Amino acid sequence: MDYQIIEDPDFVRLQFSKEWIEVGIITSENFALIKKEYMKGEDHRTEHYRWGAFRAFLEANKFIPPEKFYILYKLGKNDPDYSMGRAMIFDIIKRLDCPQELLDTAINDSDLTLAKYALKCKAIRDKSKLS
Repeated sequence: MDYQIIEDPDFVRLQFSKEWIEVGIITSENFALIKKEYMKGEDHRTEHYRWGAFRAFLEANKFIPPEKFYILYKLGKNDPDYSMGRAMIFDIIKRLDCPQELLDTAINDSDLTLAKYALKCKAIRDKSKLS
């Protein structure tokens, strides 16, 4: 893992953390591309860059090991942009490979919208098991 990225001022400016590297969302290659796009100055909404990196990671990984789901969930919970963080969690828990224990965590969350969505995901999962 390339922790040199952490020293880059734009890494901090874009509000990434070392967990983004540890889970494999940010690499030196994709950070260079993100930074290049950010430096154009057309969009300074940092959550857009984090969201793009997150979505690219999910699309590139059709299977995610259970332990990475917990890190992704934590990233969503701790994201500086509440709405984007919640969207991350919604995308994580709707995946069929999301660990049941993590789905249960979301079901019991104090965020009622998240808990309600998690219940919906559980119902879909339970229905797919019957098919």
